[in-house]
Amino acid sequence: MKIVKLFRESVNLSLKKILLIMRNVAFLLILGILQTYAVDTYSQKTKLTLGFSDTELIKVLDNIETESEFFFLYNEKLLETGRKVSIDVNNQSINTILDNLFAGTDVKYTIIERKIILAPDYLTKETGKNTNLQQQTVTGKVTDSQTGEAIPGANIIITGTAIGTMTDVNGNFSITVPERNAILTFSFIGYKSQEILVSGRSVIDISLEPEVLGLEEVVVVGYGTQSRLTLTGSVSSTQGQEVLKSQTPNVINAITGQLSGVVINTRSGEPGKDDPRIFIRGLSTTGDTNPLVIIDGVERDDLGRINPNDIENISVLKDASAAIYGARAANGVILVTTKRGKIGSPSFNFYYNQGLSQPTRNPLMADAYTWALVYNEIERNEGRSDYYSPE
Repeated sequence: MKIVKLFRESVNLSLKKILLIMRNVAFLLILGILQTYAVDTYSQKTKLTLGFSDTELIKVLDNIETESEFFFLYNEKLLETGRKVSIDVNNQSINTILDNLFAGTDVKYTIIERKIILAPDYLTKETGKNTNLQQQTVTGKVTDSQTGEAIPGANIIITGTAIGTMTDVNGNFSITVPERNAILTFSFIGYKSQEILVSGRSVIDISLEPEVLGLEEVVVVGYGTQSRLTLTGSVSSTQGQEVLKSQTPNVINAITGQLSGVVINTRSGEPGKDDPRIFIRGLSTTGDTNPLVIIDGVERDDLGRINPNDIENISVLKDASAAIYGARAANGVILVTTKRGKIGSPSFNFYYNQGLSQPTRNPLMADAYTWALVYNEIERNEGRSDYYSPE
């Protein structure tokens, strides 16, 4: 009896599990059917009212998108969006509206859920026939143009799309392009990007050229120059062309924000006293915080008075690379190299700047007689005799 009872309980438990699974499956099926039904019937149930006369087509399409959940997909080069149309419908379906808008044209529409695709009739026919034929797989290898070594992890993207792939550890790749004339963009960090037209080829091997940004720049360091590629110290530099971009006669103001680690504090705009304070290593002492300024190997203190047009390069030494200048370099060193003659044809640059200034207030001036009277009064107040006689 116990065995029969256990058997019945196990059967009942199994049936309950089966019924629970069937119920969940039925629920999901019904939910999917309802969603499909809702999607299919939105375009049928949605009714729109439009009234436009001699209006550009694009404005009518924008109004439909605003008044409904539909949105259009089309190529402006293939669709005459500036064409003038007239339409007057009341409570009509989207199919009726589109039939009226594109009557007498070769534009066909396709409604997919809430998306409406507009395209010329010839294009939709050719696309349907040749989509599978145009797709092809392109394989190849990406290498370094200088060493010939494979570049793993290089990016290959179909231009204008989000479709792409990467090379494997051996630099090989494989990608499916949608058409014969697709353009592939090859890129990798430290290399120049290249765009290659497929032109129906199934194998494309490409070599990327290294792109060295700023590493070949020559930086003035101490008593000589050094390539930035081999430089290990903390050095900031800027070229004369960058200084000239700032229309200011003071070089210190011109390099503001161009050199990392350099703080410039402008204290006054008074002519002759407009040299800002320069902090390279911060305000770490109560003494002199001005950096050492070296112009063409000579120590100078008037950096702000140099003609910006004469500057070839400005370098700032911030760490041990400034040690050769001794204790004066404790606050950093600013090295300025001016322009020198070069082999070749002469070059002339002309710069002209004109400005107009007007005082905000003109003081009231006294004539000579009134001024003499006032001056004599000042003298008497000081216990002295009149400076000017009545004659």
